Amino acid sequence: MQIAGAKSTLPTSGALKRRQAIEAIHQALYSNRKLQVLLTAEAGEDSGPFVLHPFFLSKVAGEWVLFAFREQDRALVNIPARHCGEVKLLDETFADCPAGPAKMRGTQGWLSSGKLFSVTLRFAHWARWAERLMLAPGQTMWVEEGEVRIRFRTDDLEQVRRLVLFMGDGVTVEEPAVLRSILRFHLLRLLRSYNPLPQDSGSASSKNDLR
Repeated sequence: MQIAGAKSTLPTSGALKRRQAIEAIHQALYSNRKLQVLLTAEAGEDSGPFVLHPFFLSKVAGEWVLFAFREQDRALVNIPARHCGEVKLLDETFADCPAGPAKMRGTQGWLSSGKLFSVTLRFAHWARWAERLMLAPGQTMWVEEGEVRIRFRTDDLEQVRRLVLFMGDGVTVEEPAVLRSILRFHLLRLLRSYNPLPQDSGSASSKNDLR
């Protein structure tokens, strides 16, 4: 006999899909496996499917957000779990993120915030995915001459250095000067250790190309 007014305790299809998506993300995070994600219409962009390298989950404004690297356009992305329509765990693995950050953490961006340093990163005109990027809490974002710029404050320049080196082409440090010097030193050291073969000695990277 069913009691009048009793509410069903079964999860809705949306809640069930979200739970299944988070479970798949957890498995991917702890096994360093890739994910194939199909976004919902609510995401308001191309639904995919996309192949992602998941790095960590973080709670932002009370909801779970996946921080990942998207292979198709070499973009860093923040995807709310509720925007993950279908999530498929792939057998292919990938190298862990530099310095092995925690798989789940409480920060609200790729980087921890602070007060010591003001950092401004400039993204190339083709890296429009940066408009949706959340690097650190309290960041400022604007577009100038078709290029996205993100400014934030942090106490840990080493975190920023690792992320910039990981992103590679398409991002330039505008400030602080000390971080530009650190990156320049790192790249110069790589150049000094590079011994080109005679036939390609003219193709080695130029020191003038350094950021």
